Amino acid sequence: MRKYYWGLIFFLSQSVLATNNLSFGVVAQNMTEPMEVVSAFVSVGCLVVGVSCLFACIVKYFEHRRNPLYVSLSTVVWLLIIGLLLLILPFAYIITENGIPFTVLWGGVN
Repeated sequence: MRKYYWGLIFFLSQSVLATNNLSFGVVAQNMTEPMEVVSAFVSVGCLVVGVSCLFACIVKYFEHRRNPLYVSLSTVVWLLIIGLLLLILPFAYIITENGIPFTVLWGGVN
């Protein structure tokens, strides 16, 4: 009885696939479209958090200049490093020459 259900599922899925003309290329295209949206979301998140870290770095630096005991210089340096790395991260595909390019600022997600 169990083989009957598996056979029925197999033949029904074949008829569904045959009517939609799905191929591996279409399936791969359907899988990469959501990844472009996720890539754009992560890239914009990196840019926003990176700019926020650089802004916090500037604020902490001015606090450090007023009272060096209140904010250590290492906090300022770490915020600067983290902010710069997060700003560079969305453009890492240029260095690696593959991956999904970040195109939100230059024309939206294709």
